[in-house]
Amino acid sequence: MHSSCGEPADDTGAGLSVWPVALAWLTQFLVGTDLFVVAPLMPHIAASFGVSAAGTGLLVTAFSIAYVVASPVAGWICDRRDRATVLVAALVLFSAANIGTALAPGFGVLLVARVVAGLAAAATGPTVYALVSTRARPQARAQVLAVVGSGLLTALWVGAPAGSLLGRYVGWQAAFVILAAGTFLLAFPHALVWRTPPGTPGASAVPRRDRRPDTAVAVSAVAVTALWSFSVYSLYTFLALALHSDDRATAVTWLL
Repeated sequence: MHSSCGEPADDTGAGLSVWPVALAWLTQFLVGTDLFVVAPLMPHIAASFGVSAAGTGLLVTAFSIAYVVASPVAGWICDRRDRATVLVAALVLFSAANIGTALAPGFGVLLVARVVAGLAAAATGPTVYALVSTRARPQARAQVLAVVGSGLLTALWVGAPAGSLLGRYVGWQAAFVILAAGTFLLAFPHALVWRTPPGTPGASAVPRRDRRPDTAVAVSAVAVTALWSFSVYSLYTFLALALHSDDRATAVTWLL
């Protein structure tokens, strides 16, 4: 059974069919893999360009700073432009940045490519969450967002180790080529799935004034998340390099 806009009827009880939720999950998985895969590949990248461990750490720093700076701007744009269009454009840019990462002739170009990837990721993740939350029924919104968010966490224990294996047996560039192809192909179904249907569930179900979070609560929640992320990812970023220096290179894939 299908809805009038050509999208499958709700199969989840959440106001969304399984297909858009799965698509959003896969997008977060690929973007998350791109975020996490740099850490296990850092020893290989350092060897390719003849840079130090601290130098390869700049790749993560550049991506993160670009993400932090661009996120508020991306949110502002999403509130004023069609979100599906923003998401498709971000995915195409993200794909191009990963091609640039794989084909970078020097470390400087590689660093620029990671900055562009960070800018694109800043628009991709928040836009996916915004699209899903406005389509899901209010009573199921938290559940659907949790499912989509699990794609990002799955990237940490599946995507990054897989990229590490590619880096070891094929070449670190292969991981970014695969990510570029995957995100580019995802742009097409996203362009179709998120066409705005009449009477979008979730978007009008709650009055706008009731959806404004308390500023103090929002800041507290973000602060806790920021501290957790800083603690976890600061350690994770250089873990592969530490294992390599300790003659445990073969264990990197499984320990990460």
